[in-house]
Parts: sequence; C-alpha cells; structure tokens
Amino acid sequence: MQLFDLYYLFIWIILLILLQIIIFLSFYPRFGHVALPISFSGSILIFSLISWYITILGLSLNYTLFVFTLLGILGIVLNYANHRSQVENWHQYYIVFFYCFAVFLLARILSPNILGEEKFMDFAYIHSLYRYPVIPPVDIWYSGEPFTVYYYYGYWIFASLGSLLKIPPQILFNLALPTIAAFTAVNLYGIGTLFSKRYSFITLSLVFFPTIGLIWLLISGYSLLDAYNGSFHIINGEFGHSFNAGE
Repeated sequence: MQLFDLYYLFIWIILLILLQIIIFLSFYPRFGHVALPISFSGSILIFSLISWYITILGLSLNYTLFVFTLLGILGIVLNYANHRSQVENWHQYYIVFFYCFAVFLLARILSPNILGEEKFMDFAYIHSLYRYPVIPPVDIWYSGEPFTVYYYYGYWIFASLGSLLKIPPQILFNLALPTIAAFTAVNLYGIGTLFSKRYSFITLSLVFFPTIGLIWLLISGYSLLDAYNGSFHIINGEFGHSFNAGE
C-alpha cells in the first residue's frame, strides 16, 4: 500500500465516522440507544439520498456536506436539550466496525485486482458515475441512454462519497467492499444486542460464517480461491458454475 493510498484510507475513515456521529446525534433523541448501530449504515444511506436529490436539482455534491453540517448542528442542539447521550457499551460498536473493516481491507490489499465475477462491471458503473455525476447517470452499455435507479443507486452511495473526497475510483472500489462488510457486522451486532446483550456475538459471527457453497466446493476438491469465487453462483443446480471455478 502506497503513501497516497494511506491518505485516501484516512480521509475515508474520517468522513465515515463524522457522518455516523452526525446521524447518531440527530437520531438519538427519538431512537435512544438503538440510534448508535443504525447510524453507521444509515449515515451513508441518508447522505447518498440527499446527494441524489441535490444532483437532480443540478447543484454541486458539495451542498450535501452543507446539509449534513446543519444536521450535525441540529443533533448537538437536541442532545444538549435532552442532556448528553448515554449509550451502554458504545465503544463495542466501534471495535466491531474497525475490526471487520481491517479484516476485509486486508483481504483487498492481498488481492486488490478488480477481476473475476462481476467486479469489472461494478467498477465500470462506479467509473461512469465519476465521469458524469448527473442524475440519471449515463448508461455504460447503451450510449446516450440513462441508467435506471435499480441498477445504479447502490453504486451512487459510494461514488458520491468518493467523488467528494477525490478518491480515485479504483481505490474507492477497494474501500467500499470492507465498508459494506463492516457496516453489515455492526448491524448484525446491533440486532444481537436487541435480543441478548450477553450473546450478541452470535449474530456477529454470521459475517465470517462460510456459505454452504464454499464448504461444498472445498470438499469437492476446489482450491480455496476457486471455491470462494465459485460459491457465489448456483447455475443448473451446480455450485461454483463460473469461469473462476474450473470453467
């Protein structure tokens, strides 16, 4: 990992945490301690929705930061009026986030190439949003035609953040994947705490639990890499039917 990559990683983490804190402060008066886990993934969902409408109006994405700043001020005012926020074991959510982010980031560092499965197409969508940050975006398959929301909105969530931070799309791709994994882990941990604070780690373990397809392919003799790639597809009733799994 080069020095510039570390810089992009740093500003990415800083932005994610700032957005999360702003949404937490805004949600806490109404949702209480539940606001903390939902503020992680909720922050980028709300950010992307605001940036989506701002772009539709023909305004710059930078206005999204202005709106979020207002939300942050509102959150501080509301929490001051309701005394300070008190969430039990709040640090555990951040430990879960950073730990899972680091694990999946390490996986991307070891294999950063955007190859195999649908990764190249995913990157093409992100790159298209970088080049033409308009709503609706330009379709990469049909020149001159627009995308539908069904296809592009998931990519817009991360492309809007990456564009604001001027992160190269190839680096954003490798930051988005561990971010999704980390937010998923926080959500699972939050769900676990709703049922049992003592055994909340059980739902969290689902993040690292292998799929049945992966286990089946390993038993069938595939290498770990081919089994991992092939476990995402079930075609014609067979696991691992893809060009990465012996096709």
